[in-house]
Amino acid sequence: MHYKNIRKSTGWIYNILVPFVHLEYLMLFRKLFIYNKKGIPSDKPVLIAANHPTAFIDPLFFCFSFDPPVYNMTRGDIFRKPFYRYLMEQCNMFPVYRQRDGYESRDRNDGVFEYCEKKMLNGVAVNIFVEGEHHLDKRVLRLQKGIA
Repeated sequence: MHYKNIRKSTGWIYNILVPFVHLEYLMLFRKLFIYNKKGIPSDKPVLIAANHPTAFIDPLFFCFSFDPPVYNMTRGDIFRKPFYRYLMEQCNMFPVYRQRDGYESRDRNDGVFEYCEKKMLNGVAVNIFVEGEHHLDKRVLRLQKGIA
């Protein structure tokens, strides 16, 4: 799929980066296999539950691989500073608060889930990394409780 087919997202940084990310992937990876892509609707809400073996490549992959814009759930501690929060939001990322980041911050997840529902009702894709962290192991880690 070419980046031109992707509907516009609300994040201006996301819209600028998608063509460059697509080009970067073409240069870095000789072959990219996506199985059963026809089974992913482009006109309905999609929830992506993916593993997270690398820190930065995984979320970028979804930018050009799916027709609806993809919004990635990102660990909440990154969003503490207003400047970083702004940058993350413009890259279609929104915070999800984990227990290990502080038990009291988990109460903010109610608002996050409402935001997530609103985005999905608008027909975009939402991605959650089910392992809860990135890693370099060549295996799938245990799924976190939040995805259930």
